[in-house]
Amino acid sequence: MRGSDRAMTVVLAAALVLAGCAPAPPGRAEGGRHAPCLTNLPAPRHAPSTIGMAFIQRGAFQMGAKPMRPEEGPPRLTRVGSFWIDRTDVTNAQFARFVAATGYVTLAEKPLDPKAYPGLSSDQLKPSAIVFVGSDRPAGSDPGEWWRVEPGADWRHPKGPGSSIVGQETLPVVQIAWDDAVAYAHWLGRDLPTEAEWEFAAQGGKGATRFVWGDAPIDPAHPQANVWQGVFPALDTGADGFKVEASPVGCFPANGYGLYDMAGDVWQWTRDWFRPNLDPGDPGDPGARKHVIKGGSFLCSPNYCYRYRPAAREAGPADTGENHIGFRTVLRIEGDKPTERPACQGSTITPPCPPNSPNREPAMIRPFVLSIAVLSLALASSAAFAQPAGPTPREACRSSALSLCPSEAVARDRPAVQACLIKNWDKVAPDCKSAIKAAQDRAAKP
Repeated sequence: MRGSDRAMTVVLAAALVLAGCAPAPPGRAEGGRHAPCLTNLPAPRHAPSTIGMAFIQRGAFQMGAKPMRPEEGPPRLTRVGSFWIDRTDVTNAQFARFVAATGYVTLAEKPLDPKAYPGLSSDQLKPSAIVFVGSDRPAGSDPGEWWRVEPGADWRHPKGPGSSIVGQETLPVVQIAWDDAVAYAHWLGRDLPTEAEWEFAAQGGKGATRFVWGDAPIDPAHPQANVWQGVFPALDTGADGFKVEASPVGCFPANGYGLYDMAGDVWQWTRDWFRPNLDPGDPGDPGARKHVIKGGSFLCSPNYCYRYRPAAREAGPADTGENHIGFRTVLRIEGDKPTERPACQGSTITPPCPPNSPNREPAMIRPFVLSIAVLSLALASSAAFAQPAGPTPREACRSSALSLCPSEAVARDRPAVQACLIKNWDKVAPDCKSAIKAAQDRAAKP
């Protein structure tokens, strides 16, 4: 056995031993059922009702942080108006009431439109969503090894046709695309929070601390959130009581505003377009419209994601759901408008004002998410991320990433590679630039 393999075996074995030593929070039950951690969760009620919500007084705060990931800063003073926000993520039971009342069908339950996705087979056009399947190797390998586009996965079947939400009524609803979350919010006369509103609420009145609960890391003896313990994606010890799964809402302590699960459990959609470095545009995925997700999930660990922090942010999938993304809603006080980010002036992004910036109409969603970092969840021949004909961005940009950003590429740090390639845009290989331009042109076609 090689030294590196032996060391990894020791780490995994030690993690398994420690998993049996930590106390588990309430919420676990046998047979796939989960005992609720909060009782008497309210049924969804239309505005102006604020039952089940917390009031957040308008104010100014430091948004962003000294970047632990390139897209998180620089920090800046931001103001938000007063608003109400759900104390918990929207649950399976609450979303089921919405569907029963409206007959709504989520994006994951619909087949792809062959006119919008030319060239895909009939199997690839079938309803599907993205599911975490794990890996027996630690992070550093291709993320495609631990993600799969699963036909038949949707909010009722989060992991695919063989799964169910029966007995999981108080878990956060997942496999919800951004459009689905907006539809639910508008049904109640509400909205999704802006990124600024979400981050202000997540801070809980503590200011810009590293975590929702303060600056100290997670306490193994008294976990503050449902995140990944162990070596991602090979082993989650489940030391917090939940092993490679979401927990019922409210199993961990609320923040200073009485909000539960603003760290870990499942990512949460926001209203805002994703913009790296808090600037407009996302050249990492030209032509694919994406919105900001916040809070991290049960799949985030210190060794890989580490985004269960208020300032952390990520781009959600363009046109589908995942089994670790949910949402909550807000109700704004009349007269208080959500904070909007500035348009493209002053952006360091090259080229300026890409297709998904706020002052341009988003391009048609394409059946792939292009990443110049070569580290997206692109899965060739999948319904959600099928590669179109022509230059393959993954192959064309690999050499640029390795030559210009070797340390970031070896670490498989997608945001860092993106930032590095943007900084060295003039040195990026012509084939890589051509592939990105071709993808932009294809996405812009009606």
